[in-house]
Amino acid sequence: SQGLAVDNLLEIDVVLADGSLVTANETKHPDLFWGCRGGQSNFGVISSFKLRLFDCPPVIYAGLVLYDMVHAKDIIEAYQNFVTSMSYQAVVHLYFMPLSDKQKLLALQLCYLGDPATGEALFEPLINTAPWVDNQLKRTSYAHYQLFSDELYKIQGIPSYWRSRNVRPDVALPADTIMKLMDNAPPEAILVIEHYGGKTREVPQESTAYPHRQHEFVATFTGFGYQDPVAREAVKTWIDESTTKLADILDRSAYINYQAKDAAASFGPHLERLRRGKTLYDPENIFTCNVNVQPYPREEWEEHGIKPEDIQVKMGESALEEHDYVAEANLALGIN
Repeated sequence: SQGLAVDNLLEIDVVLADGSLVTANETKHPDLFWGCRGGQSNFGVISSFKLRLFDCPPVIYAGLVLYDMVHAKDIIEAYQNFVTSMSYQAVVHLYFMPLSDKQKLLALQLCYLGDPATGEALFEPLINTAPWVDNQLKRTSYAHYQLFSDELYKIQGIPSYWRSRNVRPDVALPADTIMKLMDNAPPEAILVIEHYGGKTREVPQESTAYPHRQHEFVATFTGFGYQDPVAREAVKTWIDESTTKLADILDRSAYINYQAKDAAASFGPHLERLRRGKTLYDPENIFTCNVNVQPYPREEWEEHGIKPEDIQVKMGESALEEHDYVAEANLALGIN
């Protein structure tokens, strides 16, 4: 109902590649502000955020509803019909979990950020599309709802393998194909189909660096918890085969939080504008622990309309040596 976090970002303080600290918003360093809203950590270290806040109800209606995989076709079709016209206060994602040869489940993850009674009535037709195995929907707090998968991610050193793709706009999710993929999936595999509709799609694409607002669904293939090389290879093979078999509905692009290296897939039509911003604020590519945007080589600056005086940071090793980082960090934190 509120769009993406970057849609509610009003101002940031950024430590740049030469150690200088700048404030960026719609009027100060607007190109930096644009790039930091969807361009990952390519431009600097953000030391503070000013965000637009909104009221969150103290009690919401949320949880998981699990079904046997034999009902997948009915659930997939009902899910897609439901989310394309549902209230902006509702969020629904779909999980496929082949836990073993004897137990293959799928789950709806549901949340209604509004009156719980309204959410319960809204979700009732969807969750009763098929007989459920377990219904965990309940009145809870938003903070508690956010913890539902924390135990999985707290496990140190848990092996995992991921691949994510945006689903092409305005295509139907192929229920029969998905069911066949899950029939052949190893027990460690999970397929998640997330819905990113509502206000996220209403924000003009060019207003932030996040470029994928036309996509309503994100499909993520992953494998968790395999402890031996054979299981690891089985997960990789399944993900390769699954993305190939779903090629007709999958885009090359991907939600950036699920990407590792592919800047073209992550940033799409915004990549060139991001490269210009990278050249202005990090021309030596100091910040690389990200889906890296390459700055233009110096010999190409003129071709792209960039002059040396346009560069916003000092270049070379001496630039970093000019700063007392402890003093500047204390100043930024208000510590005398």
